[in-house]
Amino acid sequence: MLTDFEIDERLMAALEPCMDHYGAGDPARYEWPSNVLSVNTVAYESGVIARRGEVIHHAVDPGEFALCRRLSAEMYSFLEGTFVGMKSEADTEWVPFFQVANVGALVPQRLDENVVRARFGGTIMPIDRVVIEPLAEDGTFWRDVQAGDDDAVVERWRQLISFVTSSPELHEGCFVQIGFYVYGETIDFEGEEPPGYEMRGSCLPRLALAFTKRGSVVGVLGHVVWTCVGPSSARFETSARVRRPPRRSRHCCDRRSPGRR
Repeated sequence: MLTDFEIDERLMAALEPCMDHYGAGDPARYEWPSNVLSVNTVAYESGVIARRGEVIHHAVDPGEFALCRRLSAEMYSFLEGTFVGMKSEADTEWVPFFQVANVGALVPQRLDENVVRARFGGTIMPIDRVVIEPLAEDGTFWRDVQAGDDDAVVERWRQLISFVTSSPELHEGCFVQIGFYVYGETIDFEGEEPPGYEMRGSCLPRLALAFTKRGSVVGVLGHVVWTCVGPSSARFETSARVRRPPRRSRHCCDRRSPGRR
């Protein structure tokens, strides 16, 4: 049984752009002054994501750990060397990602918003939307894949989807989008903004994931940089009654966007 995992510097480097407040707001007063993931986020070699200082209980089967490392590497191999794209304003890349489940942990039937927020250890900005779609050639995720007009990249996504759907070791393939240009009315701040908050984040996590039989998640992690309201935000306006509060029209990356030229 594996019970001791160190901080994963590689995973921390992949998450850091979504944690950085880029000098906007006051992180001493609020965890999300202008970022999507808490400034207190930590990630372990097991893939567990939590707030810094929280006690984490690990009870990991070595075989499951090895399986997660292998499957995440295999999924990453389809997208290795490609940019995340998806209308991003920066050239960001995918990295392998997995989060191994403890022995005896409850296996979710599917990946929904509550499960995603729990798997991120409560580090996702409370009012940022989380959208989960099937890992399939359909939906807003697939339209974003095709937006780059790169047939070679689209084909590599098709190969990844085929691998996930045909693998007996995986099920419930999905694409997770955390954060968008605008907030929805039903999950907006009530009353005044929290002290220390200045603007919504613009570095937004994106993940292609699948479950193992024991409830671990494996796949790839990346992020997009969206700093202006555009067509991608309008996709959800009808269903989510999205509005754009004047005080929140600013974006963190307007000041110093990672990767912007």
